[in-house]
Amino acid sequence: AEYMGAHVRIHFLMSLTRMPVVFLNHGSPMVLMDANHPLRAFYMTLSMALPRPTAIVMVSAHWEQRIPTVTSWESQELVYDYYGFPDELYTLKYPAPGKPSLATRIQTLLTDKGLKSQTSTRGLDHGAFTPLMSMYPEADVPVVAVSLLSTLDPSQHVALGKALSPLRDEGVLILCGGAATHNLRLLFSYDKSGDPTVPVPWAKEFITALNRVVLESPADKRHESITSLPSLPHFDTAHPRAEHLAPLYVAVGASLETDEVQKLNDVYEMKCFAGVSYIFGSSESRQSATRTEL
Repeated sequence: AEYMGAHVRIHFLMSLTRMPVVFLNHGSPMVLMDANHPLRAFYMTLSMALPRPTAIVMVSAHWEQRIPTVTSWESQELVYDYYGFPDELYTLKYPAPGKPSLATRIQTLLTDKGLKSQTSTRGLDHGAFTPLMSMYPEADVPVVAVSLLSTLDPSQHVALGKALSPLRDEGVLILCGGAATHNLRLLFSYDKSGDPTVPVPWAKEFITALNRVVLESPADKRHESITSLPSLPHFDTAHPRAEHLAPLYVAVGASLETDEVQKLNDVYEMKCFAGVSYIFGSSESRQSATRTEL
């Protein structure tokens, strides 16, 4: 798929019956102020490359609760969880419907895995609506948000992803919005001269190590390997607090041993902010897809 010069090519033939899981850089709400922003083009192109979902389960880095919390609303108001931005960003609307029946289904899946949960009427925050407004601008795909856990524990979030995984066979896209690096203090401290897309050494080294874990771990060891991320070089610099990496734990937890994984949007902004995203998808229906095309 291509839009405004952005390219997204999924290298594997996605299953016709099982939706993929995506971890993506959710971006700043300022992305929505610029129709030509490359991240906005990436979101649009990504949605064109994905199968059309019946609903979206959205996991945002900007919502943490003591236990997994699921939105049960039929309609919602956005949460403007940022300060000092242009006035236009406080009047945004994204009237995507909720899906209470899906919220109930999610709670059942969590219970089946021994996980307590609760419901909420909280609206979508910018970690959700920034990508969604570009991916599905008509707001015609139902959205149910699921919170992170305030512990930010890798294993607990992998378990959360495992519990959500069966939804993929029900036409549901699991979309996890975070960031591969997220150190706002350093983000604004670097010299503005030079090419902002050339990463500083620690960011490049961290992303190289992160890619190695995500892309090269054996599929049957992926869930275990991802919990080792806090031991990667420069982890504390890349993530002074790990809320923006926790959605990746959920995405990996929702992946299956039959899934292939691919890196997307491997770019940098402001020398230390990595835009890398990952998609996990099953290609087991390749033969079925070929027969359909014939």
